[in-house]
Amino acid sequence: MIRNILFVDNDTILSSAVTKSLVPYGESFGVVTAVDGFAAVQQLKKFPVSLVIVELIMPRMDGMSLLVHLREQYPDIPAIIISAKDDAELQAIARTKGIIGYLKKPFQADKLVAAINSVLQREAAGGIMHDISPPVFLQLMEMDAKSCTIRIVDKTSRQGGILY
Repeated sequence: MIRNILFVDNDTILSSAVTKSLVPYGESFGVVTAVDGFAAVQQLKKFPVSLVIVELIMPRMDGMSLLVHLREQYPDIPAIIISAKDDAELQAIARTKGIIGYLKKPFQADKLVAAINSVLQREAAGGIMHDISPPVFLQLMEMDAKSCTIRIVDKTSRQGGILY
């Protein structure tokens, strides 16, 4: 299954350049874009997302508000910040918000790809599963005596919840 990366930035030129630079990695992951936090929330409802890459300064709903929403509604989805702010500020924000990484603008495509691949490798090691019924998964967890966080989404109604 191809995993989705949600790239959120109001700079449409940058979004287009990032999308084009990630085309060669299409067998590993796809890119979904959003121009602000509100559009990102809608994309999160439409697509299963493995990683969110978010600019902090955007109109309507900024990156910080999106990160708060992400932590409340999708605590299992990791996030990377991109911003033109200085490195010390980005480090402080990343530590306080539980962000797994940050990239200072302008950044090279290879650094973005390395960050994405690092997150996706951790996801694979952590055992993310898609398209499995909750009863079967819970039986597997019980048999293995493990604990986990489960995000369940009904494909038809798009409603769901999180079990810890």
